[in-house]
Amino acid sequence: MIVVLAHPADVASRTLVSDWAAHDCRRMTSADLSCSGWRVGNQELGSNLAVIDGKVVRDRDIAGVLVRTPAIGCRELSKVVPADQEYCAAEMTAFLTWWLSQLSCTVVNRSTSTCLAGPGWRLPTWYTIATGLGLECVPLELGQPSRECRDDSAPGPRPMDDGEYTTATVVDGACVGATEAEIGSRAVALANAAHAEALAVTFDCSTGRPRFRAAEPWVDVSNSEVRNALLACLLHRQSRREERR
Repeated sequence: MIVVLAHPADVASRTLVSDWAAHDCRRMTSADLSCSGWRVGNQELGSNLAVIDGKVVRDRDIAGVLVRTPAIGCRELSKVVPADQEYCAAEMTAFLTWWLSQLSCTVVNRSTSTCLAGPGWRLPTWYTIATGLGLECVPLELGQPSRECRDDSAPGPRPMDDGEYTTATVVDGACVGATEAEIGSRAVALANAAHAEALAVTFDCSTGRPRFRAAEPWVDVSNSEVRNALLACLLHRQSRREERR
């Protein structure tokens, strides 16, 4: 089984579930956290239970999880008393962070303390990491919009200001699609430094040489090559793990 953890309004996640139906792909949202049937914290292998798409499943039956949301947001919890929504959203996010961390299957991306979908860094942090890797960066201006993990209904690349931009998508340590070797290698280096299995890295090419502009975990799943690479990462890593047992 493959699980896609997403915001309830994330249309792209529904498409993924349909495309990956042959692999028993199921969509998980904040609504599942309010359903009865969860049983976690047991040390016995295979004894933990989760609720995915309204159905109780065993943790050991999950082959991989694709995370497409940065956190549980208050607006998702319309059935919760308004005064308690902020608290419940924070508790649900904390629980998911723990739950994802203890799964033995592949998780793309592994949660961090700041984001369910991997590195929840603000733009200045990305610039610091990129500079440390020797990447040239577009000058960071005060007040420049940040593209860190965000809580909205449609995770995905946002329009950028005018310029000549190229976005390189990294999945499982390799650049996906036709990308110049120089750009691809820099994107992979940044993804490795961020410990991100999936990362979209944008470069400004207006000066004739690629300069780092932004990075985020919301890779473009409308691209068939990206979808196939994600599926291979979710399934093949699990297969390799089982072979080593």
